[in-house]
Amino acid sequence: MNYKKARIEAVVLTIILLGAMFLAPASSFATHEEKNSNVLLRTTYRDTDVYDEEGNVYDEEGNVYDEEGNLISFMLDRNYDFPDPNPASLDPDDYDDAGTRRDAGNKKSRATAIYPGEIIDNSPGRARTGKLDSTADDHEDWYFFTVCEGQEINIEMTPPTGFDYDLDLVDDDKVVRASSSNAGNAQESLTFTADYTGKWFMRIYYVGGTDEGQYSFDVTLIGQNDAGTAGDAGDSFADATLITPGEYCGYLDMNDAYDWYKFEVNEGDGIHFILEMRKIAYLADFDI
Repeated sequence: MNYKKARIEAVVLTIILLGAMFLAPASSFATHEEKNSNVLLRTTYRDTDVYDEEGNVYDEEGNVYDEEGNLISFMLDRNYDFPDPNPASLDPDDYDDAGTRRDAGNKKSRATAIYPGEIIDNSPGRARTGKLDSTADDHEDWYFFTVCEGQEINIEMTPPTGFDYDLDLVDDDKVVRASSSNAGNAQESLTFTADYTGKWFMRIYYVGGTDEGQYSFDVTLIGQNDAGTAGDAGDSFADATLITPGEYCGYLDMNDAYDWYKFEVNEGDGIHFILEMRKIAYLADFDI
């Protein structure tokens, strides 16, 4: 008798569990339908959009829309192949823009890093040519570099023959601090003394001309202001620059590989250094 009772209880328990399994998806189906009634519909498209063979649209922000303009939701445990909206050039002789083999960003938030004071070659950020195209969505190129407060920024840009490109120097708040807008393909140039330490932006933009044209540019930083001294810190132990505890900025490049500083401490004092590069000197590698 007890054996039969155990079997009945087991059957009841199984039915309850199966019922729970079926109830959960039923409620989730209703929620799914409710979400689908509020899909995001896209009705406008841009030149930077990329299309795949199924008619799906990929925008610069990483969103994917079907051919009817509905935002596609991604599912877990599936592979998605996204076409690159800004593919690298396959031409072995094409090192634009600035050695990256692809288009420099067309706005401040997508600016391409360049490295004044480093050797000029075809490495990314170290080449000194770029292209703009009047027939495509490539009417401006943005670059950024880092500067210490007090350094002088000199920029020269030469448009191609038959084109008119202009030049802006923009700060981190997107304020134009200096500009050059000569007529035709005359060389553009500007000079400005940095009033803060950090990222500065160069904008080269299309004014006139037909089709694609290649420009050249050069960015030079003049002078130094290591630790607020209006000069270069000492390059050896014997010439170390005297400082007191605090926060300082300094500048190094291929022609100035070392900065030496000295400071006074009392016996028993703790000494703590923080060398910050990530937010100031993009992809730089300094040791202490």
